[in-house]
Amino acid sequence: MPIARQQIRDATVTALTGLTTTQTRVYPSRVYPFSASQLPGLTVYTQNEALEPHAMGRPIKLKHELDVVIEAYVKKTADFDETIDTITGEIETAVAQNSALQSLVKLILPVDISIEFMDNGDQPVAVATITYRALFFTHEGTPETIVN
Repeated sequence: MPIARQQIRDATVTALTGLTTTQTRVYPSRVYPFSASQLPGLTVYTQNEALEPHAMGRPIKLKHELDVVIEAYVKKTADFDETIDTITGEIETAVAQNSALQSLVKLILPVDISIEFMDNGDQPVAVATITYRALFFTHEGTPETIVN
């Protein structure tokens, strides 16, 4: 069984697959070169993970705070602002309503949304980055098992 971080990342990818705007163009990778036919598209990756003891005794219960990052890429056109807003709304709804993802974590909430424009490369794109913070617990020595 994969470690908890990967389980949460995979569940996030599943939750976002099939959204109206991005459809199946969801990739579990930090770096993904998009072609024009793959836009709009999403990447999902995990970033920082803070751990601290939550309960003493053996095994020690560890509290994890994991940053799950979702990047939405949109071809820069006349209506890219509206498209970015639509996609971020779809993402927020999908994450909040996905029972499989919600069952893995105690809490997962968006903590930051940023939007930037990149003109380098073959096609100018707008990128919205949503960072979620996921709270979950494991026991020391069993990073693949999420506990209550």
